[in-house]
Amino acid sequence: MLFIIYINDIDAGFSNFIAKFAEDAKIGNSVISDCDRQSLQEDLLKISAWSDRWNMPFNVNKCHILQVGTRNPKYDYEMCGLKLESVQCVKDLGVTLMSNLKFLQQCKDAAGKANRMLGYINRNFSFKNKDIILPLYISLVRPHMGYAVQFWSPHHAKDSRIRSCPL
Repeated sequence: MLFIIYINDIDAGFSNFIAKFAEDAKIGNSVISDCDRQSLQEDLLKISAWSDRWNMPFNVNKCHILQVGTRNPKYDYEMCGLKLESVQCVKDLGVTLMSNLKFLQQCKDAAGKANRMLGYINRNFSFKNKDIILPLYISLVRPHMGYAVQFWSPHHAKDSRIRSCPL
């Protein structure tokens, strides 16, 4: 609670969208012109100044730019005097978001986690009775396949075919 109170004014005077969740913050906007780029860069400078003022440094190495769209001018941005790295995909709250707004990587990650849990169950339970396997599957495998599915729900047939293997 004290942390939330501490960072409550982090977005004071911002002209762009900011989303805060626990210790994580996202700044974003539609950047079409150089004027939009300057506005976003000014907000990055404001957040850097806030960081200095409150003696709460950002780890700029963990700060990235996700530039969405094919017609995006792909400008460079700085924070705390360092150039921010532009990435093709970013993981946010357990969901992998790609610059083309497709969720192929998220589908692969979810299926991979589910497969690892199926392997764990297969290796550690020699007696595979329905009464044992079904609760294990429901509690250990399905959560990986359904995590935040309302957001990334596979809408391409090829993403739906990525599935976990049977025991």
